Amino acid sequence: MTADPRPASTRGLRGFMDALQLQGIVINAVMMREMQTRYGRENLGFLWLIAEPLLFCFGVVLIWSMAHGRQEHGIPIVAFVITGYVPLVLWRHIVFRSVHCFRSNAHLLYHRQLRMLDLLVARFVLEILGNAMAFLVVAFIFGAVGL
Repeated sequence: MTADPRPASTRGLRGFMDALQLQGIVINAVMMREMQTRYGRENLGFLWLIAEPLLFCFGVVLIWSMAHGRQEHGIPIVAFVITGYVPLVLWRHIVFRSVHCFRSNAHLLYHRQLRMLDLLVARFVLEILGNAMAFLVVAFIFGAVGL
């Protein structure tokens, strides 16, 4: 065995950074696998990641606008739905998709670098990114229209 030439004060930090980088690679790989298994490898399957929350939001905005008009109690319905319903959809997707996380990915846990927390974090990040993109698209569309 050879001694580590780095000073003792930087060995721990470098080891932590290496471990953090490895976890990032693992989570990224699990996210890519999750997207391929859930949305397919061809055509516009990945678009569904953004389109699903987008369709929910547009539907709720349409129904609320038709039922209550443009404002309810002085608050614009579109702004209320965009800022309230997109996080609700995010919470719903995170909770209900995480229920089946271990059942569908149990065989991946045989890999040494993969932990149960990595599976959950990958699903969380995937849902957060999809819903954030849907929020940005909805906000841009309604902002461009002036609602």
